[in-house]
Amino acid sequence: MYLKDKRGFNIVEMAIVLVVVGMLIAIGVVMLIPLTNRMKHKETEKTIADAAEAVIGFADINHRLPTAAEFIDVAVKATDTWGNNLVYIPDPNLVIADSICVANASDTEVDVCGDPSCATPIDNADNSAFLILSAGPNLNIQTNTAVSPIKVYNEGLPGIDDYTPVMNRPQSYDDIFKWVVLPELRLRAGCEGSLLRILENPLPSGLISQAYDTDIFATGGVPWADGGDADAADDYRWCVTASLPDGLSYSCNGALVFSASCGWDAATATETGTWQQCTSLEISGTPATSGSFSLPVYARDNADNTDMRSFAFTISQISGLNICPQYRAWNVAPGTHKDYLIRAGSEPGDPISGACDNVPLNDEITAHIKTLMRGEVLEQWQTSNATCATSMVVRLTYNQAIALDTNGDCCLEFLNNVIVEKVCP
Repeated sequence: MYLKDKRGFNIVEMAIVLVVVGMLIAIGVVMLIPLTNRMKHKETEKTIADAAEAVIGFADINHRLPTAAEFIDVAVKATDTWGNNLVYIPDPNLVIADSICVANASDTEVDVCGDPSCATPIDNADNSAFLILSAGPNLNIQTNTAVSPIKVYNEGLPGIDDYTPVMNRPQSYDDIFKWVVLPELRLRAGCEGSLLRILENPLPSGLISQAYDTDIFATGGVPWADGGDADAADDYRWCVTASLPDGLSYSCNGALVFSASCGWDAATATETGTWQQCTSLEISGTPATSGSFSLPVYARDNADNTDMRSFAFTISQISGLNICPQYRAWNVAPGTHKDYLIRAGSEPGDPISGACDNVPLNDEITAHIKTLMRGEVLEQWQTSNATCATSMVVRLTYNQAIALDTNGDCCLEFLNNVIVEKVCP
């Protein structure tokens, strides 16, 4: 009878099998760890996205963001897949009642950094409404959540730990995050109306000695009711930080002068610079200086929102037109004498630049007083006793002199109460 060999593994063979099985298990575990982390990463991304949708839903109902304390109840799930609490960072101005639909901007900026210094962010969101983040698989929050701009980094960037509340522990960056910007939040929250913005209509070009008039308008936001200007339209408040070319001026329900800065502190209800309320900002006059100019303009509405636009425009010199740095003038008026004076500005009542003087017939007025310079005006008066006290007859501005001096020799004359070209002697 044939008997089968029933021998099993000997000790050596069994040891080899166990070693091989152990190696396979070890390899499987090593391969399973990153796979598990990837699955947890994806799950946490979804948790954060769900929490962001919950915050937007809260904003839709309440027209504000939930506070950090409210977030725990608002979020569908407030912990990541590693069991740590999500970090929620709302813009502080947007947790105030009814703040979202009147807000033009937020104070929170998120910068995406490609290097530890983040001197030049590779992307940024300067109107962030809120940000939600997880510490990621290393369980170490590496994002500074206390200041703006909030800096987030490319995944895997080494040596990062900006989070100050706990011990500094620089590691490869693995925080998981999502932010929502204010325009998206306004849209998703069903806000009616548009944000405050200055219309970007280009300013027309102008010509020296030719009348110029244009308006800058704003739209959206929460304007003021009419503030007493000539029209009955809603108003905004305006501020400018650059002077206009000679001969032009700003107007907004009266004169508006430029300021070194234009600011608004909502906390103290304090304006920095000179602001004026009207429907639109007007620029008008007769330019006397050619060139290209940049005009920063600020507008503010009745909900503490501001907007800024920088307008560019050009004033050109008319071909063949000669512009003199100063002009001379002669008295050829009826009678033997007339009183003349030069003012330091182009408006009646501006300060006198030099005393009133009585000028004989056919004498050079500007030899008795001074030459007519940019921004000044030369006035002829009815009196002839060096008082300039009764009835100003005719005025010559520097801009008018440019247009009247057709031969370009910088000389003009007062003749029968009008000003005409003169050939210099």
